[in-house]
Amino acid sequence: RAAGAVRHQMARHVRRLIFWTTGVLLSLALLAALAIALLVWGVDPDVHRARIERAASQALGRQVELTGALRWRPGLDFQIESQGGRIANAGGFGARPLAIWQSLRFGVALRPLLQRQLVIDRIEIQGLRLALVRGSRGVNWSLPASTPASPDTQLALTVGSISLRDGAVDFSDATDGRAWSASQLELDVKLPLLLQAPVLVFSDLSIRSRLKGPPLQEAGVAVRLQLPRLEVDRQQRRLQAPEWRMTWDEASLGGAVVATAGDGPVATGRLRVQAPSLRRLLRSVSVDAPATRDSTALGPLVLDTDFRFEQGGLELTRLNVNLDSTRVDGVVNFAALAPLSVRFDLAADAVDVDRYLTPQDQPGKPLALPLAQLQALDAKGVLVVRRATMAGAAARGMRIDVD
Repeated sequence: RAAGAVRHQMARHVRRLIFWTTGVLLSLALLAALAIALLVWGVDPDVHRARIERAASQALGRQVELTGALRWRPGLDFQIESQGGRIANAGGFGARPLAIWQSLRFGVALRPLLQRQLVIDRIEIQGLRLALVRGSRGVNWSLPASTPASPDTQLALTVGSISLRDGAVDFSDATDGRAWSASQLELDVKLPLLLQAPVLVFSDLSIRSRLKGPPLQEAGVAVRLQLPRLEVDRQQRRLQAPEWRMTWDEASLGGAVVATAGDGPVATGRLRVQAPSLRRLLRSVSVDAPATRDSTALGPLVLDTDFRFEQGGLELTRLNVNLDSTRVDGVVNFAALAPLSVRFDLAADAVDVDRYLTPQDQPGKPLALPLAQLQALDAKGVLVVRRATMAGAAARGMRIDVD
Protein backbone atom coordinates (compact mmCIF):
# COMPACT_ATOMS: atom_id res chain seq x y z
CA ARG A 1 0.00 0.00 0.00
CA ALA A 2 2.86 2.38 0.84
CA ALA A 3 4.59 1.56 -2.47
CA GLY A 4 1.37 2.31 -4.35
CA ALA A 5 1.05 5.64 -2.61
CA VAL A 6 4.59 6.53 -3.57
CA ARG A 7 3.98 5.62 -7.22
CA HIS A 8 0.80 7.68 -7.23
CA GLN A 9 2.66 10.66 -5.74
CA MET A 10 5.50 10.36 -8.32
CA ALA A 11 3.03 10.13 -11.19
CA ARG A 12 1.31 13.25 -9.98
CA HIS A 13 4.64 15.12 -9.81
CA VAL A 14 5.58 13.93 -13.31
CA ARG A 15 2.25 15.11 -14.76
CA ARG A 16 2.71 18.44 -12.99
CA LEU A 17 6.27 18.76 -14.37
CA ILE A 18 5.09 18.00 -17.92
CA PHE A 19 2.27 20.50 -17.55
CA TRP A 20 4.54 23.29 -16.30
CA THR A 21 7.26 22.52 -18.88
CA THR A 22 4.72 22.64 -21.71
CA GLY A 23 3.29 25.83 -20.33
CA VAL A 24 6.71 27.46 -20.10
CA LEU A 25 7.59 26.48 -23.70
CA LEU A 26 4.26 27.79 -25.02
CA SER A 27 4.74 31.00 -23.07
CA LEU A 28 8.24 31.47 -24.50
CA ALA A 29 6.96 30.85 -28.04
CA LEU A 30 4.13 33.32 -27.47
CA LEU A 31 6.54 35.93 -26.12
CA ALA A 32 8.83 35.44 -29.15
CA ALA A 33 5.87 35.84 -31.51
CA LEU A 34 4.76 38.97 -29.65
CA ALA A 35 8.30 40.37 -29.80
CA ILE A 36 8.46 39.84 -33.58
CA ALA A 37 5.01 41.37 -34.01
CA LEU A 38 5.97 44.40 -31.92
CA LEU A 39 9.18 44.78 -33.94
CA VAL A 40 7.36 44.58 -37.26
CA TRP A 41 4.21 46.50 -36.42
CA GLY A 42 5.48 48.79 -33.74
CA VAL A 43 8.83 49.97 -35.09
CA ASP A 44 8.93 52.55 -37.84
CA PRO A 45 11.16 51.13 -40.62
CA ASP A 46 12.50 54.64 -41.26
CA VAL A 47 14.46 54.16 -38.02
CA HIS A 48 16.77 51.82 -39.98
CA ARG A 49 17.11 54.16 -42.97
CA ALA A 50 20.68 55.28 -42.22
CA ARG A 51 21.86 51.70 -41.59
CA ILE A 52 20.33 50.48 -44.86
CA GLU A 53 21.87 53.37 -46.81
CA ARG A 54 25.34 52.65 -45.36
CA ALA A 55 25.13 48.93 -46.14
CA ALA A 56 23.92 49.55 -49.71
CA SER A 57 26.58 52.23 -50.29
CA GLN A 58 29.36 49.89 -49.13
CA ALA A 59 28.05 47.06 -51.31
CA LEU A 60 27.83 49.20 -54.49
CA GLY A 61 30.78 51.50 -53.91
CA ARG A 62 28.45 54.45 -54.62
CA GLN A 63 26.43 56.67 -52.33
CA VAL A 64 22.89 55.28 -51.99
CA GLU A 65 20.11 57.52 -50.71
CA LEU A 66 16.57 56.45 -49.87
CA THR A 67 14.63 59.60 -50.73
CA GLY A 68 11.15 58.23 -50.09
CA ALA A 69 9.40 56.42 -47.28
CA LEU A 70 10.20 52.83 -46.27
CA ARG A 71 7.33 50.43 -45.77
CA TRP A 72 7.08 46.77 -44.80
CA ARG A 73 4.27 44.30 -44.28
CA PRO A 74 4.62 41.28 -41.99
CA GLY A 75 3.78 37.70 -42.81
CA LEU A 76 5.45 34.47 -43.90
CA ASP A 77 6.39 36.50 -46.99
CA PHE A 78 7.84 39.71 -45.59
CA GLN A 79 7.00 42.58 -47.98
CA ILE A 80 9.43 45.50 -48.25
CA GLU A 81 8.97 48.73 -50.25
CA SER A 82 11.20 51.73 -50.91
CA GLN A 83 9.16 54.65 -52.19
CA GLY A 84 11.98 56.41 -53.99
CA GLY A 85 15.77 56.39 -54.01
CA ARG A 86 18.91 57.15 -55.96
CA ILE A 87 22.42 55.86 -56.59
CA ALA A 88 25.11 58.50 -57.04
CA ASN A 89 27.21 58.74 -60.17
CA ALA A 90 30.89 57.85 -60.33
CA GLY A 91 33.45 60.56 -59.75
CA GLY A 92 34.12 62.71 -62.80
CA PHE A 93 30.76 61.96 -64.48
CA GLY A 94 28.75 64.90 -63.21
CA ALA A 95 26.14 65.38 -60.51
CA ARG A 96 23.35 63.49 -62.28
CA PRO A 97 22.60 60.23 -60.41
CA LEU A 98 23.48 56.93 -62.02
CA ALA A 99 20.04 55.57 -61.12
CA ILE A 100 16.82 56.76 -59.50
CA TRP A 101 13.58 54.91 -58.86
CA GLN A 102 10.07 55.83 -57.79
CA SER A 103 9.19 52.54 -56.14
CA LEU A 104 11.02 49.30 -55.37
CA ARG A 105 9.05 46.39 -53.88
CA PHE A 106 9.94 42.79 -53.10
CA GLY A 107 8.92 39.99 -50.75
CA VAL A 108 11.24 37.82 -48.64
CA ALA A 109 10.17 34.39 -47.38
CA LEU A 110 11.08 34.17 -43.68
CA ARG A 111 11.18 30.38 -43.20
CA PRO A 112 14.02 29.70 -45.72
CA LEU A 113 16.23 32.17 -43.84
CA LEU A 114 16.64 29.49 -41.16
CA GLN A 115 18.41 27.35 -43.80
CA ARG A 116 20.54 30.31 -44.98
CA GLN A 117 18.39 30.76 -48.08
CA LEU A 118 17.30 34.22 -49.19
CA VAL A 119 14.16 33.66 -51.27
CA ILE A 120 12.67 36.74 -52.98
CA ASP A 121 9.44 35.96 -54.79
CA ARG A 122 9.25 38.98 -57.10
CA ILE A 123 11.03 42.30 -57.51
CA GLU A 124 8.82 45.11 -58.80
CA ILE A 125 10.41 48.38 -59.93
CA GLN A 126 8.47 51.47 -60.94
CA GLY A 127 9.94 54.53 -62.63
CA LEU A 128 13.57 53.42 -62.90
CA ARG A 129 15.88 55.93 -64.65
CA LEU A 130 19.43 54.97 -65.65
CA ALA A 131 21.98 57.49 -66.98
CA LEU A 132 24.85 55.57 -68.60
CA VAL A 133 27.93 57.44 -69.83
CA ARG A 134 31.10 56.45 -71.66
CA GLY A 135 33.88 59.00 -71.59
CA SER A 136 37.61 59.50 -71.41
CA ARG A 137 37.55 58.23 -67.81
CA GLY A 138 35.83 54.99 -68.82
CA VAL A 139 32.22 54.08 -68.07
CA ASN A 140 30.12 55.14 -65.10
CA TRP A 141 28.27 51.85 -64.67
CA SER A 142 31.35 49.81 -63.73
CA LEU A 143 30.84 48.92 -60.07
CA PRO A 144 33.66 47.72 -57.81
CA ALA A 145 33.96 43.97 -57.29
CA SER A 146 32.29 42.89 -54.07
CA THR A 147 34.20 40.98 -51.42
CA PRO A 148 33.06 37.34 -51.40
CA ALA A 149 31.19 36.38 -48.27
CA SER A 150 32.52 33.66 -45.98
CA PRO A 151 30.76 30.27 -46.07
CA ASP A 152 29.42 30.94 -42.55
CA THR A 153 27.60 34.11 -43.59
CA GLN A 154 26.85 33.50 -47.28
CA LEU A 155 23.19 33.12 -48.24
CA ALA A 156 21.90 31.19 -51.23
CA LEU A 157 19.92 33.76 -53.25
CA THR A 158 16.77 32.89 -55.18
CA VAL A 159 14.69 35.48 -57.04
CA GLY A 160 11.45 34.36 -58.67
CA SER A 161 10.85 37.15 -61.19
CA ILE A 162 11.53 40.79 -62.03
CA SER A 163 9.01 43.33 -63.28
CA LEU A 164 9.85 46.85 -64.47
CA ARG A 165 7.34 49.51 -65.46
CA ASP A 166 7.79 53.07 -66.78
CA GLY A 167 11.56 52.73 -67.03
CA ALA A 168 14.04 54.73 -69.08
CA VAL A 169 17.71 54.37 -70.02
CA ASP A 170 19.84 57.21 -71.42
CA PHE A 171 23.25 56.42 -72.91
CA SER A 172 25.75 59.01 -74.06
CA ASP A 173 29.18 58.47 -75.55
CA ALA A 174 31.33 61.51 -74.86
CA THR A 175 34.11 60.17 -77.09
CA ASP A 176 32.08 60.59 -80.30
CA GLY A 177 29.11 62.71 -79.18
CA ARG A 178 26.49 60.05 -79.89
CA ALA A 179 23.50 59.47 -77.62
CA TRP A 180 20.70 56.91 -77.46
CA SER A 181 17.70 56.47 -75.21
CA ALA A 182 15.09 53.84 -74.37
CA SER A 183 11.85 55.24 -72.95
CA GLN A 184 8.54 53.65 -71.93
CA LEU A 185 10.63 50.66 -70.88
CA GLU A 186 8.82 47.57 -69.58
CA LEU A 187 10.48 44.31 -68.55
CA ASP A 188 9.19 40.97 -67.28
CA VAL A 189 11.30 37.86 -66.74
CA LYS A 190 11.27 34.71 -64.61
CA LEU A 191 14.73 34.05 -63.23
CA PRO A 192 16.58 30.74 -62.68
CA LEU A 193 16.08 28.99 -59.35
CA LEU A 194 19.79 29.32 -58.52
CA LEU A 195 21.64 32.35 -59.87
CA GLN A 196 24.94 30.61 -59.07
CA ALA A 197 24.12 27.53 -61.19
CA PRO A 198 26.42 26.74 -64.15
CA VAL A 199 23.42 26.73 -66.52
CA LEU A 200 20.89 29.53 -66.14
CA VAL A 201 17.41 29.27 -67.62
CA PHE A 202 15.35 32.43 -68.02
CA SER A 203 11.71 32.13 -69.10
CA ASP A 204 8.89 34.38 -70.28
CA LEU A 205 11.29 37.24 -71.03
CA SER A 206 9.52 40.29 -72.47
CA ILE A 207 11.03 43.72 -73.17
CA ARG A 208 9.09 46.67 -74.59
CA SER A 209 10.45 50.15 -75.27
CA ARG A 210 10.80 53.06 -77.69
CA LEU A 211 14.34 53.56 -78.93
CA LYS A 212 15.76 56.90 -80.07
CA GLY A 213 19.14 57.90 -81.43
CA PRO A 214 21.13 57.67 -84.67
CA PRO A 215 20.59 56.12 -87.12
CA LEU A 216 16.95 55.69 -86.06
CA GLN A 217 14.22 57.99 -87.31
CA GLU A 218 13.69 61.15 -85.25
CA ALA A 219 10.44 59.97 -83.65
CA GLY A 220 12.09 56.77 -82.50
CA VAL A 221 11.12 53.15 -83.07
CA ALA A 222 8.76 51.05 -80.97
CA VAL A 223 10.40 47.70 -80.16
CA ARG A 224 9.23 44.58 -78.36
CA LEU A 225 11.27 41.41 -77.77
CA GLN A 226 9.89 38.13 -76.42
CA LEU A 227 11.84 34.99 -75.52
CA PRO A 228 9.82 32.12 -74.04
CA ARG A 229 13.10 30.45 -72.96
CA LEU A 230 16.70 31.63 -72.80
CA GLU A 231 19.52 29.32 -71.69
CA VAL A 232 22.93 30.63 -70.62
CA ASP A 233 25.70 28.06 -70.11
CA ARG A 234 28.37 29.94 -68.18
CA GLN A 235 30.96 27.17 -68.39
CA GLN A 236 30.60 26.67 -72.15
CA ARG A 237 30.00 30.43 -72.64
CA ARG A 238 26.99 29.62 -74.76
CA LEU A 239 23.63 31.32 -75.17
CA GLN A 240 20.64 29.56 -76.70
CA ALA A 241 17.16 30.83 -77.56
CA PRO A 242 15.07 28.07 -79.17
CA GLU A 243 12.51 30.70 -80.16
CA TRP A 244 12.41 34.48 -80.18
CA ARG A 245 9.93 37.05 -81.49
CA MET A 246 10.39 40.73 -82.08
CA THR A 247 8.40 43.66 -83.43
CA TRP A 248 10.33 46.58 -84.92
CA ASP A 249 8.09 49.47 -85.84
CA GLU A 250 5.63 47.77 -88.25
CA ALA A 251 7.84 44.75 -88.98
CA SER A 252 7.75 41.34 -87.30
CA LEU A 253 10.90 39.29 -86.79
CA GLY A 254 11.51 35.89 -85.29
CA GLY A 255 13.60 32.77 -85.31
CA ALA A 256 16.12 30.92 -83.15
CA VAL A 257 19.77 31.41 -82.23
CA VAL A 258 22.67 29.58 -80.60
CA ALA A 259 25.72 31.74 -79.86
CA THR A 260 29.07 30.75 -78.37
CA ALA A 261 31.60 33.29 -77.12
CA GLY A 262 35.33 32.76 -77.27
CA ASP A 263 38.36 33.78 -79.29
CA GLY A 264 36.11 33.64 -82.36
CA PRO A 265 32.40 34.08 -81.53
CA VAL A 266 30.04 31.82 -83.48
CA ALA A 267 26.27 32.24 -83.93
CA THR A 268 23.88 30.03 -85.87
CA GLY A 269 20.13 29.99 -86.25
CA ARG A 270 17.24 31.00 -88.42
CA LEU A 271 15.67 34.37 -89.19
CA ARG A 272 12.30 35.41 -90.55
CA VAL A 273 11.33 39.01 -91.33
CA GLN A 274 7.88 40.15 -92.40
CA ALA A 275 7.23 43.83 -93.10
CA PRO A 276 4.20 45.47 -94.75
CA SER A 277 6.55 47.94 -96.48
CA LEU A 278 10.27 47.71 -97.15
CA ARG A 279 10.27 51.47 -97.81
CA ARG A 280 8.91 52.25 -94.33
CA LEU A 281 11.24 49.69 -92.75
CA LEU A 282 14.25 51.46 -94.28
CA ARG A 283 12.85 54.81 -93.18
CA SER A 284 12.83 53.61 -89.55
CA VAL A 285 16.65 53.56 -89.73
CA SER A 286 16.81 56.90 -91.62
CA VAL A 287 17.34 55.37 -95.06
CA ASP A 288 15.20 56.98 -97.75
CA ALA A 289 14.49 54.59 -100.61
CA PRO A 290 14.46 56.20 -104.07
CA ALA A 291 11.17 57.30 -105.60
CA THR A 292 9.74 54.77 -108.06
CA ARG A 293 7.32 54.94 -110.95
CA ASP A 294 5.01 52.58 -109.07
CA SER A 295 4.36 54.20 -105.68
CA THR A 296 3.55 50.80 -104.17
CA ALA A 297 6.93 49.33 -105.15
CA LEU A 298 9.32 48.36 -102.38
CA GLY A 299 6.28 47.30 -100.42
CA PRO A 300 5.53 43.95 -98.73
CA LEU A 301 8.65 42.01 -97.75
CA VAL A 302 9.07 38.47 -96.43
CA LEU A 303 12.55 37.09 -95.76
CA ASP A 304 13.30 33.59 -94.47
CA THR A 305 16.81 32.18 -94.08
CA ASP A 306 19.25 30.15 -92.02
CA PHE A 307 22.38 32.00 -90.95
CA ARG A 308 25.84 31.37 -89.59
CA PHE A 309 28.19 34.04 -88.25
CA GLU A 310 31.81 32.98 -87.78
CA GLN A 311 35.25 34.58 -88.05
CA GLY A 312 33.77 37.96 -88.96
CA GLY A 313 31.72 36.57 -91.86
CA LEU A 314 28.01 35.92 -92.33
CA GLU A 315 26.49 33.14 -94.45
CA LEU A 316 22.82 33.09 -95.44
CA THR A 317 21.63 29.68 -96.65
CA ARG A 318 18.18 28.50 -97.67
CA LEU A 319 17.54 32.18 -98.42
CA ASN A 320 14.04 32.97 -99.62
CA VAL A 321 12.94 36.56 -100.22
CA ASN A 322 9.56 37.80 -101.43
CA LEU A 323 9.47 41.49 -102.35
CA ASP A 324 6.40 42.92 -104.06
CA SER A 325 5.62 40.31 -106.74
CA THR A 326 9.17 38.94 -107.04
CA ARG A 327 10.59 35.88 -105.36
CA VAL A 328 14.35 35.39 -104.94
CA ASP A 329 16.05 32.33 -103.47
CA GLY A 330 19.59 31.05 -103.16
CA VAL A 331 22.70 31.58 -101.04
CA VAL A 332 24.59 34.72 -100.00
CA ASN A 333 27.95 34.56 -98.27
CA PHE A 334 29.49 37.69 -96.74
CA ALA A 335 33.05 36.43 -96.37
CA ALA A 336 33.88 39.67 -94.55
CA LEU A 337 31.71 42.53 -93.36
CA ALA A 338 34.43 45.18 -93.06
CA PRO A 339 35.56 45.68 -95.72
CA LEU A 340 32.60 44.10 -97.44
CA SER A 341 33.24 40.90 -99.38
CA VAL A 342 30.24 39.05 -100.80
CA ARG A 343 29.62 35.86 -102.79
CA PHE A 344 26.15 34.96 -104.04
CA ASP A 345 24.16 32.52 -106.13
CA LEU A 346 20.61 33.80 -106.58
CA ALA A 347 17.61 33.18 -108.80
CA ALA A 348 14.55 35.42 -109.29
CA ASP A 349 11.29 34.20 -110.79
CA ALA A 350 9.90 37.43 -112.33
CA VAL A 351 10.86 41.10 -112.26
CA ASP A 352 8.80 44.00 -113.59
CA VAL A 353 11.54 46.58 -114.15
CA ASP A 354 9.08 49.39 -115.05
CA ARG A 355 7.81 49.50 -111.47
CA TYR A 356 11.21 50.55 -110.14
CA LEU A 357 12.11 53.22 -112.70
CA THR A 358 12.27 56.90 -111.79
CA PRO A 359 8.82 58.57 -111.95
CA GLN A 360 8.11 60.14 -115.33
CA ASP A 361 7.23 63.54 -113.83
CA GLN A 362 10.66 63.85 -112.26
CA PRO A 363 13.47 65.42 -114.30
CA GLY A 364 16.02 62.96 -115.54
CA LYS A 365 19.45 62.92 -114.01
CA PRO A 366 22.65 61.87 -115.70
CA LEU A 367 23.78 58.43 -114.63
CA ALA A 368 26.92 58.65 -112.51
CA LEU A 369 28.41 55.33 -111.58
CA PRO A 370 30.49 55.25 -108.38
CA LEU A 371 33.39 53.58 -110.18
CA ALA A 372 35.85 53.87 -107.30
CA GLN A 373 33.44 52.20 -104.87
CA LEU A 374 32.51 49.52 -107.41
CA GLN A 375 36.13 48.71 -108.12
CA ALA A 376 36.88 48.44 -104.39
CA LEU A 377 33.86 46.20 -103.79
CA ASP A 378 34.77 42.53 -103.54
CA ALA A 379 31.65 40.93 -105.04
CA LYS A 380 31.33 37.76 -107.09
CA GLY A 381 28.28 35.77 -107.97
CA VAL A 382 25.49 34.85 -110.33
CA LEU A 383 21.95 36.23 -110.56
CA VAL A 384 19.50 34.38 -112.81
CA VAL A 385 16.20 36.08 -113.71
CA ARG A 386 13.73 33.64 -115.15
CA ARG A 387 11.50 36.39 -116.60
CA ALA A 388 12.00 40.18 -116.79
CA THR A 389 9.69 42.75 -118.40
CA MET A 390 10.43 46.35 -119.36
CA ALA A 391 8.56 48.75 -121.65
CA GLY A 392 6.36 45.92 -122.90
CA ALA A 393 9.32 43.70 -123.82
CA ALA A 394 10.01 40.43 -122.05
CA ALA A 395 13.24 38.54 -121.58
CA ARG A 396 13.62 34.99 -120.27
CA GLY A 397 16.50 33.17 -118.71
CA MET A 398 18.64 36.25 -118.09
CA ARG A 399 21.96 35.51 -116.38
CA ILE A 400 24.01 38.25 -114.76
CA ASP A 401 27.56 37.40 -113.77
CA VAL A 402 29.37 39.66 -111.34
CA ASP A 403 33.14 39.31 -111.05
